[in-house]
Amino acid sequence: MSKILIIDDVFLYQLSLGEIIRELDGKSEITHVSSLHDGEAALKAVNFDLVIVDIQIQGYTVIDMIDFIGRFSNSSRIMIFSLANENVYADRCLIAGAKGFILKSSQRQQIETAIFTVLNGKRYVSENVHRMLLAAIPVALPYEPKLVPREKEVMHLVLQGLNTKEISQVMKIMESTVCTYRANIFRKLKVKNVKDLAAKVRV
Repeated sequence: MSKILIIDDVFLYQLSLGEIIRELDGKSEITHVSSLHDGEAALKAVNFDLVIVDIQIQGYTVIDMIDFIGRFSNSSRIMIFSLANENVYADRCLIAGAKGFILKSSQRQQIETAIFTVLNGKRYVSENVHRMLLAAIPVALPYEPKLVPREKEVMHLVLQGLNTKEISQVMKIMESTVCTYRANIFRKLKVKNVKDLAAKVRV
């Protein structure tokens, strides 16, 4: 039996999503809340298998929201269910730790597939986002820059448009450490700014 928490401030979406889940698995235990405050209480009381949340709840950034859930439940898989532009937010959510992103406007079958996929430990994004992410993967550099794994991770996040504070939150390291990695990347790749970095790794 799966334990699922739905955090959405629109009651209609809570009901419709709950109905979809019950048809997928009638034994699922579903908890509905309309705010992160109520979500905190639920997360403290129950170890949920899946947390489905709308990232457009007022007062929180994408990273803040996913980090908030992670603080109370490291084992819960997080799936974003939102009307937010997937071309803008899907990759940010995945980088921040979400396991899936599905638009509220998606067909019922797509929503079912997303829930089933994430519950089974896999990632889910739409075909549109999948193509976008593939197109954004940098091609191989003409030479080996000898970046350490953490530098490569920082480089990827920088190219995704995250700032120093956001990168420190995603990687759970100090902002000064991010700055050090960033400086090393620029030095090793012989670039002076993010624009030059993007041009070098994507050409």
